[in-house]
Amino acid sequence: MKKVLTVVLCMLLVVSFAFSAVACARRVDGVYRLSSVKLTDLFSEKVPDEIPQEIYNSFGTSTFGGSIVLNEDGTFSLYTTLYTSDGRSPEEWDQYVTGIEIDISGTYTVDGDKLTLVSDSKTYEATVADKAVTLTIDELGDKPFTFTLDEN
Repeated sequence: MKKVLTVVLCMLLVVSFAFSAVACARRVDGVYRLSSVKLTDLFSEKVPDEIPQEIYNSFGTSTFGGSIVLNEDGTFSLYTTLYTSDGRSPEEWDQYVTGIEIDISGTYTVDGDKLTLVSDSKTYEATVADKAVTLTIDELGDKPFTFTLDEN
């Protein structure tokens, strides 16, 4: 009887360890940062019709960046912005780049590698794998962006 009890306890210990290892492996909380992307790379193969060529040409080396913060409590914040060499974009860009600056928050859920971000006004579907979140931001077209876990 003592031997059977020992075997059962060992099996329970192994099973509980396996469950906790799987649960820890799916933790996704943390700060994920978007490496800077050239502003001109945000657009598909050609300049969108609504952006005059001379404005597009003036974008130069301006970049787009941001972060996603996934908190342990199931809340998130998503922030993207435009960086120019002098820290701000010229006024003539305003009507063309306003959608680039996003600042939303809400809740998130994880199902396997599928990450769903839900704010008051929008739902974003993403994937999370290998310490990175890959997300398509509809406001910025159909190009997926990869936010990498900041381990510092």
